[in-house]
Amino acid sequence: MKSMEMAKVAPEMPVAQVEAVTTTKDRFGPAYGALFFFLLYLPISSYQHISHVQSPPFFFIMCYAGVNHRAYTLTLSSSHAASFSPTRTNKHSVVITQEFAPVELFGLEGKNRYRVTASGPDPKDMNNEAASLFYIHEESNCCERIFCSVNRSLTLHVHEGGTRNGNVLFSMVKPFHLQGCICCCRPTMEIHSGGNRLGRVEDPFECEVCLSCNVNQNLYNETNDLNFTTYGTLCQPGWCCPCFCPITFNVKNHKGGSDGQIIKGYQNLIELCCQLNRFKVIFPPEATEQDKTLLIGASMLLDLEYFEQNKNQN
Repeated sequence: MKSMEMAKVAPEMPVAQVEAVTTTKDRFGPAYGALFFFLLYLPISSYQHISHVQSPPFFFIMCYAGVNHRAYTLTLSSSHAASFSPTRTNKHSVVITQEFAPVELFGLEGKNRYRVTASGPDPKDMNNEAASLFYIHEESNCCERIFCSVNRSLTLHVHEGGTRNGNVLFSMVKPFHLQGCICCCRPTMEIHSGGNRLGRVEDPFECEVCLSCNVNQNLYNETNDLNFTTYGTLCQPGWCCPCFCPITFNVKNHKGGSDGQIIKGYQNLIELCCQLNRFKVIFPPEATEQDKTLLIGASMLLDLEYFEQNKNQN
């Protein structure tokens, strides 16, 4: 009897199906070929028994192989995408903690990774010891991480649970942008789930905002309606003293409900040395699951635009 009642209550889970498989040439293929040439040919060319290998032909062969390097893309569709709740959480606030990438010990830009945990309503409570709700990991090109660093294009996949082995709930795609207060190549982030567009986050250039030493973002839903605006001033102590003071961004609700907050917490000694960041997102009480997804995307874009540091020169 109990099993029958549970079957009635349990929600029907969305089933992801492979809709299409496409292949595209990797735009960085020639760079890969050149890299393989310098890594493979130059170290071994000093040996006598292969010294007869001519470098120009070998170089062009490697570049040709790079040009024909292809990337495979799976397009997924969900039979219940319209009713699918991306974040699957009833929490009113979460803490997003950036994790350390060991490759950065060697002075190279690593892939960003974040852990999302539940938190209490107190804005000062930055405790991240609760069970992990989501795990966020970056997908990006190695050459872009090395040569473009913080400006690179990337995709952030949000997994259910505390590891990347969980189901992908939604993805956030950021094209190439230029970091800083400039009028071109402003950062944007598109958010998708199960092949459906959930909305986007924009960091526009506005003269009055820059002249007043403020930063802002616009959050749009899937129909391009403005749902939220995040804004904060550069005249906060946390910009100069990240170890002692937080940085607060207010969230204005354009749907007529309560407002929220995105707080960049103060850094402890380890986070300061490793250049790691921590954010707390306080959702408006009446925020839907889609609203929460947009606000998580806004916090990620804030990190990538204003707090991510170039680690390639260390």
